[in-house]
Order: sequence, then C-alpha cells, then structure tokens
Amino acid sequence: MKTWILATSLSAPLALGAIALAPGCTPTSDEPRACRDGSCDHQSTNTFCDIDGVYPGTEAPNECIAPPAADACNRAVACDDAAKPYCDDDSMGTCVECTENLHCTTEGESCNPINGQCTTEIVVQCDPDDGGDATCAANSDVGDYCSDAGACADCLVDDHCSGNAAEAICGQDLLECRGCEVGGDDCETGLCGTNEEGVCIQPSEVIYVNGGTGVDGGACDEGNPCETIAGGIEKVEPGRNIILVAAGAYGERITIANTDVSLVADGDVVLSPSLNTAGESVFTISGNSKVTLDGFEGFPGSTSANQDITILNCIGGGPDVTVKNVNFHNSNSVGIQSSNCTLSIQDSEVSGNTGIGISATGGTLEVLRSTVSDNAGGGIVINAANYTIVNNFIVDNKATGVVSGVKIDATDGLTEVLDFNTLAGNTKSGTTGFALRCDTTSLTARNNIFMLALSNNASLIEDCNTNHSVIDPRTDPNDGIQDNVRSETALFVDSENGDFHLLEGSPGTDVANGTPPATDIDGDPRTAGSADMGADEFVAN
Repeated sequence: MKTWILATSLSAPLALGAIALAPGCTPTSDEPRACRDGSCDHQSTNTFCDIDGVYPGTEAPNECIAPPAADACNRAVACDDAAKPYCDDDSMGTCVECTENLHCTTEGESCNPINGQCTTEIVVQCDPDDGGDATCAANSDVGDYCSDAGACADCLVDDHCSGNAAEAICGQDLLECRGCEVGGDDCETGLCGTNEEGVCIQPSEVIYVNGGTGVDGGACDEGNPCETIAGGIEKVEPGRNIILVAAGAYGERITIANTDVSLVADGDVVLSPSLNTAGESVFTISGNSKVTLDGFEGFPGSTSANQDITILNCIGGGPDVTVKNVNFHNSNSVGIQSSNCTLSIQDSEVSGNTGIGISATGGTLEVLRSTVSDNAGGGIVINAANYTIVNNFIVDNKATGVVSGVKIDATDGLTEVLDFNTLAGNTKSGTTGFALRCDTTSLTARNNIFMLALSNNASLIEDCNTNHSVIDPRTDPNDGIQDNVRSETALFVDSENGDFHLLEGSPGTDVANGTPPATDIDGDPRTAGSADMGADEFVAN
C-alpha cells in the first residue's frame, strides 16, 4: 500500500515537467492579459486586443478580450457601415438602420426610414396612418405616397396615389402620381377630366345612352342604358350628371334648361333631327344651366331652305356652355348662336352653314384652337360681348354683307382679345370681303395673319388696330396697323384646298411679339421669343 502511494507521489512532478517541456505547447489562460504588442495570440478565447480600452469589460487599454461583434458600437466605436449608421446603445450596442433624423450625426444628413440610411437627399417623413399621403402629395420634391416606413416614396401602384384625386394614377414610366390622360385607358369609364381635370369619372357618376339597345325609364347604367339623350337628361341628379352617348345617329332635338350636365360622345355620334319650324335648333340651352358638349357632330336633317334652323342656340342670361371636339355644319342658318351666355368653343369645327358660323350678342365668347370656315353668312360676328379669339383658322368664309371673316360691334370697355389667328381667303360676292371689321371697338389685334382670297383685291381690315401681324400688301394700309410684316404670300401648305398650315420660310415664322399661347391650333408647343404668327406654329418634319 505505501509503495503504491510513494509511486504516485513520485510520478506527479515528472508529469508536470513533461508538459512544461513538451515542444510546441503554449500557455492558454482566458484571463485578461496585457497585449502591449497588439497581439492576443496567446489567448484561446480572448483573442481581441482592446488597444484603447473602449469596449465594456475592460478597465485599461491593451487588454485581451473576446472578439466583439462586427457591428458592435458605442460612443467611442463608430458605425462605419453606411447601411447601418446608427448605434442603438450608448455603452455597447449594435449598428442598425436609422429610423429618424436624430440618428444621423453628420451635418446636412437626414434619415430615410425606407432604407434605414442617412442621406443628404430631401427626405420627408410622414405618418401612414394619419394623412401621410396628403403630406407627400403636397410636397413636389419627394415621392407621392407615405410608405409603411413613414417616409414619402415613389409610387408603385395606383393605390399609392390616394393623396390627391387629380393625381390618382401611378405613371409607370417615372413612378410618379399623375392625373388621368384624356383619350387614354386610365379610367374604367373612359372618361377623364369631364368634371375636373385629371380626375377619372366613376361608373356610378355616368348615365349611359345607347340608341340601338337602350330603353328609356330604366336604370340607365352600363348594363341597362337609356335609348334617347332626352331620357338620359331626365336621370340627371347631383353626383350623376354625365351622359355617355354610344356611337350612332340620333334624330332628336336636345333641350336643356336649368340643368348641370355633360354630354359626351362615345364614338361617332351624329345628331340630325328633322326640323320643320323656323327658329328650331338641334341644341337649345337656357336658364341657369352649366353644360358641356363633347365630341358630337350636328346638322339638321329635313329642312326647308327658307327656314331658320340653328345647330346650337344658347339663350338667356344664365347658361355657361362649353363646346369641344364638335363638328357643327350644314345648317341653313347660324351654326352656333349665343345671346347673353358664357360660351366657350374649343378644338372644334363650324363650317358650311348658310348663315353666320358663330354669332354672339352680349355675354362672353371664347373661341380656341378651332376652324371656322366656308360659312355663307360670314365667320364670326360679335355684338357687345366680351371675347377671346385665339389660335383659330377663320378661312374661306363668304358673305353678301360687309364682312366675311370677323365683324366686331360695340365692345368698348369689354374684354377684347383677337390674337394668333389665321384669317385668309374670306370673300364677299365674288370679291374679297373684310377679313376683320371693327365698329366702335378699341381692339388691337396682334400676331395674326391676314391674307386676301386668291386673285382678289379689296380692303382687308377696316377700323381695327392690328399690330405685329402678317398683312397682305394688296390691301390699303390702315392707320392703326403698326409693326407688321407685309407679304403677298404667307406660304400656306395648300390654301386652295383648305390647308392653312405654314410652310418653312413663311414670313410669319419666329417673329411673333409678346407672350404666345402655350400651344398652337394643333397642340404643338410655342416658345416665347421665337413663336410664329397666325394659328399654326411651323414644325419641321
């Protein structure tokens, strides 16, 4: 027994000695040790040298500690990764994405909570649960919708554009919210901007009319349309006042009194009722009405040459009427007649009527980007009305009276604008009639083109001040004509066949004075300082 104890006690020192002397062995203690040489290779787990003593658990510089996490941080250890710029703890934390501007310590930077990074770009933060989309829509420098992260961002789908009804479409080209586009496929009903520019009309707002399949008296919705326009008008109520008329021919007179309504043609809609009584009209609008007519073609059907039939008659002191994209022609009287109305004619054609093309007495008349041509009683006659006539072809009208183009009476003190129009080829009883005649008016017309009919010599302008225009020199100059270009040709594309667009080199190109309208009769852009005179802005092919 003693011998066994003795053997054991004698063998212990030998074992220790063997370990100490074994080649390749290194002491391995996990207690912190100094690493003044910057190395902790002698440690098994505390292999990181905290040279500056900035990590928790160390009391002095140059101590070996367990390796900190790669994204560990505190006041002394910065977050160098731009993707995780914020330290979430003052003592020892982790670098994380920012969520608010206070997390960005560099001057001029703010937090974009969508990607969690600090940026010098404009970032608008918002509350997605409390009017955030409206906040973004009101700021033109940022995206249009409030993301779940709480920052304004580019839209991806239409639902991201709820902050502004006039910009409810997410345009996939620029990822920006925009209004609907007329003629596009943005709207379920195909109706864009009928009540408000850029806003789609919803099916619940529409009264449908189809002369081929409809029945009056029903719901007049898309599945159960009315048969007649008159039947649709009976269905008008607040919030449902847009009548969409399917393509076809409609032999009815349209009478609208004290009603707010928009009539929109869905395709080629021709109104040609048989009118047999003098004074009848295809459209009669009166009372306190607000009416839009969009896309119709109108002319009387069975009429006598001696009867006084008008396509559109606006009467009374209350109506506010907008006519656009229409073709009103072949009446045996006036094409459009307005008496004390507010009337706007846009992007339309009024032609071939046996009387005056457009007649306005009192009220307000606006004619924009339209063609008034071949009317036997003259183009436009205005008496004691405010008027704005811009970007129109007033051409080839004929008259037995003193004027075949435009005649203006008794408008002193009212609004008078007649700019950027082409008045050419207007004739009177085989000779050239006045393209423009003014009686008791203070009008100064600007940036127009006035040309005589081919091979006819006569007075062109009478009693009107006309500045900065192209004037046919074959007419006698007027004392009120100043700073004009005189040329026997305006270089039209084909005036003999009714094409009064400009050719390259026209004397009216690049010489207009003042601020031009944004576009010409065709929608081509004009540029201040280099715009063309007349209705057309020359565009090279």
